[in-house]
Amino acid sequence: MFTEFHKEDWHKGQTIYLLRIGEGSDKLEPEKRIIEGIVETVGRVYITVSANSQKIRFEFDEETEQIFQEYNYGRSFEIYLTKEAALDILKKRKIENQLREDANILLTKNLIDLDGKKLELLKNILDFVLLRSNTNISDILSEYLSFEEKDVFYRKVWAEHVKEDILTFSENEDIEVADEEADRAASAYVNGRYDCNLSYWENLHNLIQESKEKGLEYTICLQSLFDALAGYDPEEDYVPLEVEGNIQKETEGDKVYYNLKTDDGTPCMDGGTCQVMDITPDYVVLMEEDTRIPFKLSRKEFDLAVIPYTGEED
Repeated sequence: MFTEFHKEDWHKGQTIYLLRIGEGSDKLEPEKRIIEGIVETVGRVYITVSANSQKIRFEFDEETEQIFQEYNYGRSFEIYLTKEAALDILKKRKIENQLREDANILLTKNLIDLDGKKLELLKNILDFVLLRSNTNISDILSEYLSFEEKDVFYRKVWAEHVKEDILTFSENEDIEVADEEADRAASAYVNGRYDCNLSYWENLHNLIQESKEKGLEYTICLQSLFDALAGYDPEEDYVPLEVEGNIQKETEGDKVYYNLKTDDGTPCMDGGTCQVMDITPDYVVLMEEDTRIPFKLSRKEFDLAVIPYTGEED
């Protein structure tokens, strides 16, 4: 069934438009799927149409108030009053079919592994469904998504609202925030990066500052960190770090070297230039430009070890 039937809209001799449906019809160009016809008879609950030397009967269902082709004369058709209406139906069905295919792909995947583009596609599908039904978004999520997938989708939507707050807050506080910095701060907040002892706005302020630090470069002074951790004991040649690894002091003649070592090797040497890769409440992830091996320093160790990198030679 495909269109509402109002008897007063149809009359003998009227030009109407038939839309081919069924097997193979979707391979035809839209214009070739639409055929002109002439109404021959309008009965109480039926219409007879002549098209391409065929007589095609359409019947009216009083219960649903829709019209459908009762008999199949080798081809199946839908009937419309205008060509534009038939073309519009084709466009809508094309969109619906594509969304249905995308939905099937998404629902066979683990959303935790999906990239931003796929998550955005899922949001578009849900928006499309909600605009055309009384379905509640929670019903869709409950029926089709696992707990982990619901959590991913929920945090994505939540992060969008937090980002809006960040942009508003930064504007009010006259803080310059790039779009990617706002994204990082919002993502950190919805994934649990906040202090329960601070207000919402205080947490956002701290996350904005952290987000700004990501990507910055620092010079690592392992000797300063070693001395602070060893208590300035000249006899020490090894001190452990809080999160991972240790700093080893090596002496060759009158030269002293300080190297940071982890299970992955030697990611950093004294005086190296390191970039901030990530920041958490407990530690900072850095990577030296030469070794390209990530390593972690606690927030306290980070404050003791780094100085802003100026790019100037000593």
